[in-house]
Amino acid sequence: KPPFFRQQGTLIKATMPFERLNIDFKGPIPSQTSNKYISTVIDEYSGFPFAFPCKDTSASTVSSCLLQLFSIFGAPSYIHSDRGSSFISHELKTFLASYGIATSRTTAYNPRRNGQAERFNGIIWRTVQLGLRGKGLPVSQWETVLKDALHSIRS
Repeated sequence: KPPFFRQQGTLIKATMPFERLNIDFKGPIPSQTSNKYISTVIDEYSGFPFAFPCKDTSASTVSSCLLQLFSIFGAPSYIHSDRGSSFISHELKTFLASYGIATSRTTAYNPRRNGQAERFNGIIWRTVQLGLRGKGLPVSQWETVLKDALHSIRS
């Protein structure tokens, strides 16, 4: 086969809001608090983003962030992530299985396959930086403008 030929596979796409979520982490980011990461979650269907300040990237942190969303919107059918250690941990698998959530992951060393989450990480960080510059704040105070940045992106 020619080198440009690509095998066609089945792509799972969301057909309604909150059916499929893409998750990732941004960081570490210098901070005046113990939160050094941003957990990002994007609804694949609508593109509606969520972001949570986090102290680490552990499976319990991921579970805690997702639980906040589930309590408002209910559990999704699928969650897609990269192959970060917290996303492939037994603890997170057990948590998601208890809600009946199927998971999918990107292939190793291929962040483009989680493009929606990766792109949002860049967008949220650029928006946070603009907010910090506008208020004359140092990068370590990123948490103070995170909600405003999310509001700006969502509208």
